[in-house]
Amino acid sequence: MNAIAQPMPQNGAVAAGQVAAGVAGKPIDPKIAEIKARLADAMKDYFANAPRLEIAAKLMTKVSDYYDYVRECGRWSLWKKCYDNFYMGERTGGELGKQGEQDELTTMAANHFANIIDHIINQTTSQRPEFEPRAVNTDWESQAQTYVARGVLDYYNREKHLDRHLKKGVEHAVVFSEGFLFAGWDPKIGEDYMPDPDDADAPTLKAGDIVFKNFMPIHVVREVGKLSAASNNWHILVDFKNKYDMAAKYPDLADRIVKLSISNEDRENFFFKNWEVKESDDIAVYTFVHDKSPAVPEGRLVEFLSGDLVTIDSPLPYDDVPIYRICPKDQEGTGFGYTVAFDMLVIQQAINALYSTITTNQEQFGVQNIAMPKGGGINVKQLIGGLNLVEYDPALGKPEALDLLKTPKEVFEFISKLETLMETIAGVNSVVRGQPEASLKSGAALALIASQAIQFNSGLQQAYAQLLEDSGTCIVKILQRYANVPRMALIAGKSQRALMRAFSKKDIAKISRVAVDMGNPLSRTTAGKLQIADTLMDKGLIKTAEEYLTVLNTGKLEPLIEGQTAQILLIRAENESLGNGEAAPVLATDDHRLHIIEHQTILASPEARRDAKVVQTALEHIQEHIVQLKSADPILLSLYGQPIVPPAGGPGGPPPPPPPGGGSGTPPPPASEVLSNENPINKEAADLPSMPKNPASGEKFSPAAGQ
Repeated sequence: MNAIAQPMPQNGAVAAGQVAAGVAGKPIDPKIAEIKARLADAMKDYFANAPRLEIAAKLMTKVSDYYDYVRECGRWSLWKKCYDNFYMGERTGGELGKQGEQDELTTMAANHFANIIDHIINQTTSQRPEFEPRAVNTDWESQAQTYVARGVLDYYNREKHLDRHLKKGVEHAVVFSEGFLFAGWDPKIGEDYMPDPDDADAPTLKAGDIVFKNFMPIHVVREVGKLSAASNNWHILVDFKNKYDMAAKYPDLADRIVKLSISNEDRENFFFKNWEVKESDDIAVYTFVHDKSPAVPEGRLVEFLSGDLVTIDSPLPYDDVPIYRICPKDQEGTGFGYTVAFDMLVIQQAINALYSTITTNQEQFGVQNIAMPKGGGINVKQLIGGLNLVEYDPALGKPEALDLLKTPKEVFEFISKLETLMETIAGVNSVVRGQPEASLKSGAALALIASQAIQFNSGLQQAYAQLLEDSGTCIVKILQRYANVPRMALIAGKSQRALMRAFSKKDIAKISRVAVDMGNPLSRTTAGKLQIADTLMDKGLIKTAEEYLTVLNTGKLEPLIEGQTAQILLIRAENESLGNGEAAPVLATDDHRLHIIEHQTILASPEARRDAKVVQTALEHIQEHIVQLKSADPILLSLYGQPIVPPAGGPGGPPPPPPPGGGSGTPPPPASEVLSNENPINKEAADLPSMPKNPASGEKFSPAAGQ
């Protein structure tokens, strides 16, 4: 691959474009040409720029170095211990174990490790993500595309099972400290379509679609010397596919592909649960992905099957590397992650040891033995069954049961402390595990304690939210690039009503990114949802049983504001039309008060006020809303929560306007009536207390004069 020169100092800064080409009509400066040649030679030394015939061998060296490192530093062994404990039932075969020289010890595993991890995973992923596509602009068309994009993302989440891959990524992150999700475009899947409908002989092609794949950290090769995972700019994904499928995919390489197999050494590196396989049609498929960087400007994607067998070699076909990592906590100074599961391993080991001690004791001594003096004259038959008369020599002593069954209470107390310790370290309390303390009785208290467990694992919550946003943005970007053919999708519309509609990349072209709002941790617990639903109902914000059940089941408040959101979008669309001087219809069912307030923003700019057509159109539209408020059925307005404006002069309404000239419309009363004590105003004044006199002047205090 050709490297693009980067800015370098040479009598000032030399730009890359100046290196690549001279000024029109003039030869390239020899010094610049020399810099260009040296830079090209330097870039050849970078392994990612190796030619196709050499790249696979260099990448296989990276794979070997990675597995040597994770084994030598002990991380591979740590991953395997987490794997064995998480799937402990499979390792024990669902049976008690035997240990010791004569199998005298009975082992028992009580898998709190997996139970607590499952609770952490379920807490994190229990609520379906709410994708919020963000448009490039705030115009109505861009905002309308957010609805389409939201439906498309929901379609991929439900129908294409993105949610399963997201949950598996969280599982890998908690168990192994890291999880990886790959999202790529496969042009050989999807619906069939005719590229040229008018040509009956044209071959039928596939529309293509997005595929998702999870990878454990053992199958993601990277640079081991990095001080942080964020600085990794390349990955090698190790996958396993049927070699005959691969041979059919690449017929020109079929004879070489079918001869491949996984060696025993590779099998020990690739699999935690390794067993001897006599025959397998699966082979390792490696995918090298390098991001777009100064050293590799176009990025690179290489698929290879061995050190000398390359099937794909191309520039990176995506805007960014579609490999997304989720990690509860980064381990400082390394390119790897850390998880609470590492800390729980030793506690789980201690719990298993104590349960094994109790089980061994109970199994060995559960059936009582009889101790009696030697020569007591009692035989076995006399001790079989019940209601037997047993005679013994008092001088020798009576037979007694040999009680070896008791286990010290300290053993049971220590087990309880270890289980509590594991919950404390993991941040998963007894409420989350379904065993609340007796003192916690109210729903609010249970909801608070449960939400605290979610907040404790906020690092994982943030990583999961980032994974959701990255994967959602990736889906949109890939579809914007490759979804040329309209495709049908079952999209959830208003009130979760499903509809089939076709979409292509033009329908989501104005979406820039995807955000995810995880919401309040309280809304992701059953007790929390119940508390929210009850509070909203008490405040009158929930009026129907359907709304109550929606909040209780999902914790979502969107259905309660769905109508208002639709009005906001309508107002934005109308503002765009009115801003162009185009009229917009007004209906009796509009939220007139909200429309009037929002439409006045059109006239809030000096430019709009200088446009007579815009001013006239906007004012006429606002006046139509006022007319609708005055003439609409009061019952309809009250149902929509609109203010009821009575007609002028009507019952309870304002008085009629004065006649022209500013008069009141009625002749003034006679002066005698005004001055009469029978006038209510004068009578009220007559009833007022007498004002005191001013000592200086001897006159009464005048309120009008203030003296």
